[in-house]
Amino acid sequence: MTEQELWEGIRQSDESAFTQVFDKFHATLYNYGRKLCDDSGLVEDAVQEVFIDIRRLRKNLTPNVSSIKFYLYGSLRRRIHLGTLKTQPFRDVSILSGDDMPFVRDNSESMLVDRETSTLLSQRLNGLSSQCQSS
Repeated sequence: MTEQELWEGIRQSDESAFTQVFDKFHATLYNYGRKLCDDSGLVEDAVQEVFIDIRRLRKNLTPNVSSIKFYLYGSLRRRIHLGTLKTQPFRDVSILSGDDMPFVRDNSESMLVDRETSTLLSQRLNGLSSQCQSS
């Protein structure tokens, strides 16, 4: 089966297509994840969560994926990023010196500018993503 046929099979709940994709990419994803993160447990969990999401959300998956591997790589990068955010240690603010104190913004104008900047960046990324998928 071609990658497009496998992907469509997954979207149509074909267990053999899912199994083929899992068998083909599990080790590759794990190795790629280990290059991104030293925590082998976090990487293994992230790889499993990627496949769980694909199975769980199969009806809503993007219909035309040019490369399953690169789709999985992107999903894994996001999962690892979320996992590292959850595991980063928090420091007690009371023990920080004056130089270490986080900058607090109470200016509503600066928060509005940040929100607009974030929105523009998201729109740009979505545009770039659409261009990459269509080419």
